[in-house]
Amino acid sequence: MKEIREKTGVKIMADESAYSPGKVLELVPKRPVDCVNIKLEKCGGITPAVQISSICSAGGIPCQLGDAVTGGLNTAAGIHFACSNSNVQYFEFGCGPFMRVRDFTDVGRYYSEGVIRIINEKGIGINMDIDSVRTQ
Repeated sequence: MKEIREKTGVKIMADESAYSPGKVLELVPKRPVDCVNIKLEKCGGITPAVQISSICSAGGIPCQLGDAVTGGLNTAAGIHFACSNSNVQYFEFGCGPFMRVRDFTDVGRYYSEGVIRIINEKGIGINMDIDSVRTQ
């Protein structure tokens, strides 16, 4: 990655190669990338995501919070993580629940006229439709 970056000037983001704090710890000292993509569902949740971001921050590498086609629960957790972490400078999240046939949360409340807003409620600010989950 570093050679491609140096020869072409193209910015490189680590994605699948940066799935754990240990992998990022190996990556950062070499500085082969301009950014690291963190996916909560791939790295194991908020605690490893915070560790990955901290390692990147110490090495001067910003992060992006990525999103797969997951449900509202993961999306809401990601929004809170990204908005509370100064090293997360780019966002790729938010479309997952809208790409699914059905989502069992009301995460859509976060979105208003193209802007994502934090819901100031207990927890991560979403409600689950438990009855629908039970019938699935």
